[in-house]
Amino acid sequence: MTEVQAIILNISFLFSLEDVLEMKTNGQNTAVEDIVINVSKCNMFEEYRIFSWTVPKWIKPDDIVFFMHTKTSKNTIVRLRNELKTSLDHFSEAEVTLIRESLSHGMEIYEKYGGKIFAIGRVQGKPVYTKDSDFVSYWKSRIYAYVDDIFILSKHISLSEFKPS
Repeated sequence: MTEVQAIILNISFLFSLEDVLEMKTNGQNTAVEDIVINVSKCNMFEEYRIFSWTVPKWIKPDDIVFFMHTKTSKNTIVRLRNELKTSLDHFSEAEVTLIRESLSHGMEIYEKYGGKIFAIGRVQGKPVYTKDSDFVSYWKSRIYAYVDDIFILSKHISLSEFKPS
């Protein structure tokens, strides 16, 4: 008999205005968008990227990963909007516009996926321990695993459906 475990992988919105600006300046998407876009490409038989995510050290190959956009991301986006109002002199006009657009888009993504499990995947291979200090300082974890076979749910599962009241 094969033992299968599962985790809920919470994906939050970026934490700082500088992170938002860097992401958009580099032409990147949020992690939630990245999953949805790349899985759609896979379904259209285009090139597909396997994702590496922070995981618990006990994760094993073939374990299940439920992808969830954190409920608190809305608060983060609102906080960043307010912070931008008081930080206008730290950014150029073009940067402020880019950040505002990114935060608005982030709220649209939140309205669709926030506080919900929106995708399911499968761990591919054993977890890997990394010494890369860039990852560790941002994610506060050194253990990563590749997740493949990602499927976007047609009906997202709200946190309220499985969290006690």
